[in-house]
Order: sequence, then structure tokens, then C-alpha cells
Amino acid sequence: DPKAMIKGTKMAFPGLKKDEDLANVIAYLKQFSK
Repeated sequence: DPKAMIKGTKMAFPGLKKDEDLANVIAYLKQFSK
């Protein structure tokens, strides 16, 4: 829970509407896990 860890932090994220957008984000993040 980010709000409990750091007071005054806002982490609002409405989500991704398209499956393609989600796939792009996952591919981007996988670059850093090698």
C-alpha cells in the first residue's frame, strides 16, 4: 500500500484500455529484468 508507506503520495492509475498497450508495457519492463 503506497499511501501507507509514504504519506501524501498519489499513485492513481486508471489502467490500460487496450490489450496492445498492456503488451507494450510488459515488453518494455522485460527489458530491465535480464
